[in-house]
Parts: sequence; C-alpha cells; structure tokens
Amino acid sequence: MKKNIRIFALFAIFSASALTAYLIMGPKTIDELKHSVEPTASLYPAAKPMADVMNMVDDNNEALPLSEATNGKWALLYFGYASCPDTCPMDLSKISQTIHKMEKAEELQVVFVSVDPSRDIGKMSSFVKGFHKDFVGLSSTEENIVTISKKLGVYHQVAVAKQLAEQHSDGEHSHDMDSHDGHDMDSHDGHDMDSHDGHDMDSHDGHDMDSHDGHSPKANDQYLIDHTTSYLLLNPELELVALLSSPHKPNAMAKALDEIITALR
Repeated sequence: MKKNIRIFALFAIFSASALTAYLIMGPKTIDELKHSVEPTASLYPAAKPMADVMNMVDDNNEALPLSEATNGKWALLYFGYASCPDTCPMDLSKISQTIHKMEKAEELQVVFVSVDPSRDIGKMSSFVKGFHKDFVGLSSTEENIVTISKKLGVYHQVAVAKQLAEQHSDGEHSHDMDSHDGHDMDSHDGHDMDSHDGHDMDSHDGHDMDSHDGHSPKANDQYLIDHTTSYLLLNPELELVALLSSPHKPNAMAKALDEIITALR
C-alpha cells in the first residue's frame, strides 16, 4: 500500500512539474519554432480562420468544401493555373520532392487551387497528379477566387497577350499599340510595370482579379497569369498558420513543415 502511495505521489509531482514547465515554456517554444523554421516558413502571429471562404469546386464543377478535400489533415495550398508554362510545374515539382522527404507527409494534403477556372475546370486533377498521385486540384467561381485571394493575401492578375491589348487599345483609345515600339506582355497595355500608380508588381499591393485593366480572359484563350508563388499552410481547422516563400528548397521545406506539424498539432 505504501509503495502504491509513493508511486502515486511521484506521478503527481511529475505531472505537476510537466504542466508547470509547459505553461512557462509554451510561448518560448513558439518563439523557438518561429526562429527554427525561418526563413523557409514564416509563422503568423495568430492563426487566421479561413474555412468560411474556402468554397471550392472539383473538375465536375460540383461543390467540394476544402474541409472535405483535406479530410482533417493539414493543407498546403498553391495558387496557379494548369497552362502555366514554367513557374507552376517547377513549384509543384518542388512540393512533390518536399513531400517525399517529410516524416509527417501522411498528415499533409497538398491542394492546387486554380485561379483560372474558365480554362482549368475539367483538367485540374490530371494536371496535379502528374506531379504526385495524392495532390488535389480544386478551383472556385471567379468571384469567390477573388474573395479567397484577398483573405489569404495572395495575388493573381491576367497578363494579356499583345494582340488582345492592341484590340482593347484600338477600341478605347485613339492611338495604335503598334506605334509603341518595344512594348510586350510585360508592359501590360503599354504601361511601365513600375508605374501602376505607384504600385510595384512585386509588392502586389491592391491588385486583384477585378483589376485586369478591363480585359476579360475569355476574350482570348492565349494569356498568361501573374500569380503569387508562395505556399500557404493551413492547420486541420483550416486556419492559416504559415507562409512558405521563395526560394523553395525541398529539404528545408520538409524540415520546416515537419517541425510545424509536430509542434502545433
């Protein structure tokens, strides 16, 4: 009996000590985590709820809540489009390499979010599964993509082909785009990318799908889209907890994601 009492007393003391240490070290542990995963990942000061806007659709254009697609897992979101010539394939390849290097990969769901639903719905799944069999491809209505982008703080804007820019210019301006020697897709209708009323493209300030300089992507199916290349990490409650920005290095990302998932689960 005395032996059982001593064991119980030791257990109680150990539990109390562990709880005290947790309460004292908790904030410090988070700070240590922030420093440990930087610069690969940046933790937000507080998790940001996102579930209310993540109303997605699948390749059949049927509603599929993100919570159903992630099924209780962490979610790594990448915003892009299937006809992207270089950046999206490169980034999705890096994410695939990262998954193969992770210890907690089974707790993470990678979701490719198309910002180009008019062209991508119907082929998102085949596109992303070319990089990893477990990747999921989703999109939403163009209006809701704008809402999602604004809430998550990501950016995308159509970079209109020169031919469409000329048509737009001829229709709404009295000058001929052909007279603007040296202008190309990077100039967005003859405007210097650095001007934009003081906005630099790299800052992505104030740009969203509504801006588009008056161009509709449906007017020409040959167009590119400028978009954020950062990866966004959501916890199982669909709260935004971290941002993984360039440069994307698979080894470093695998380590950072494993650390975050382990520490914040």
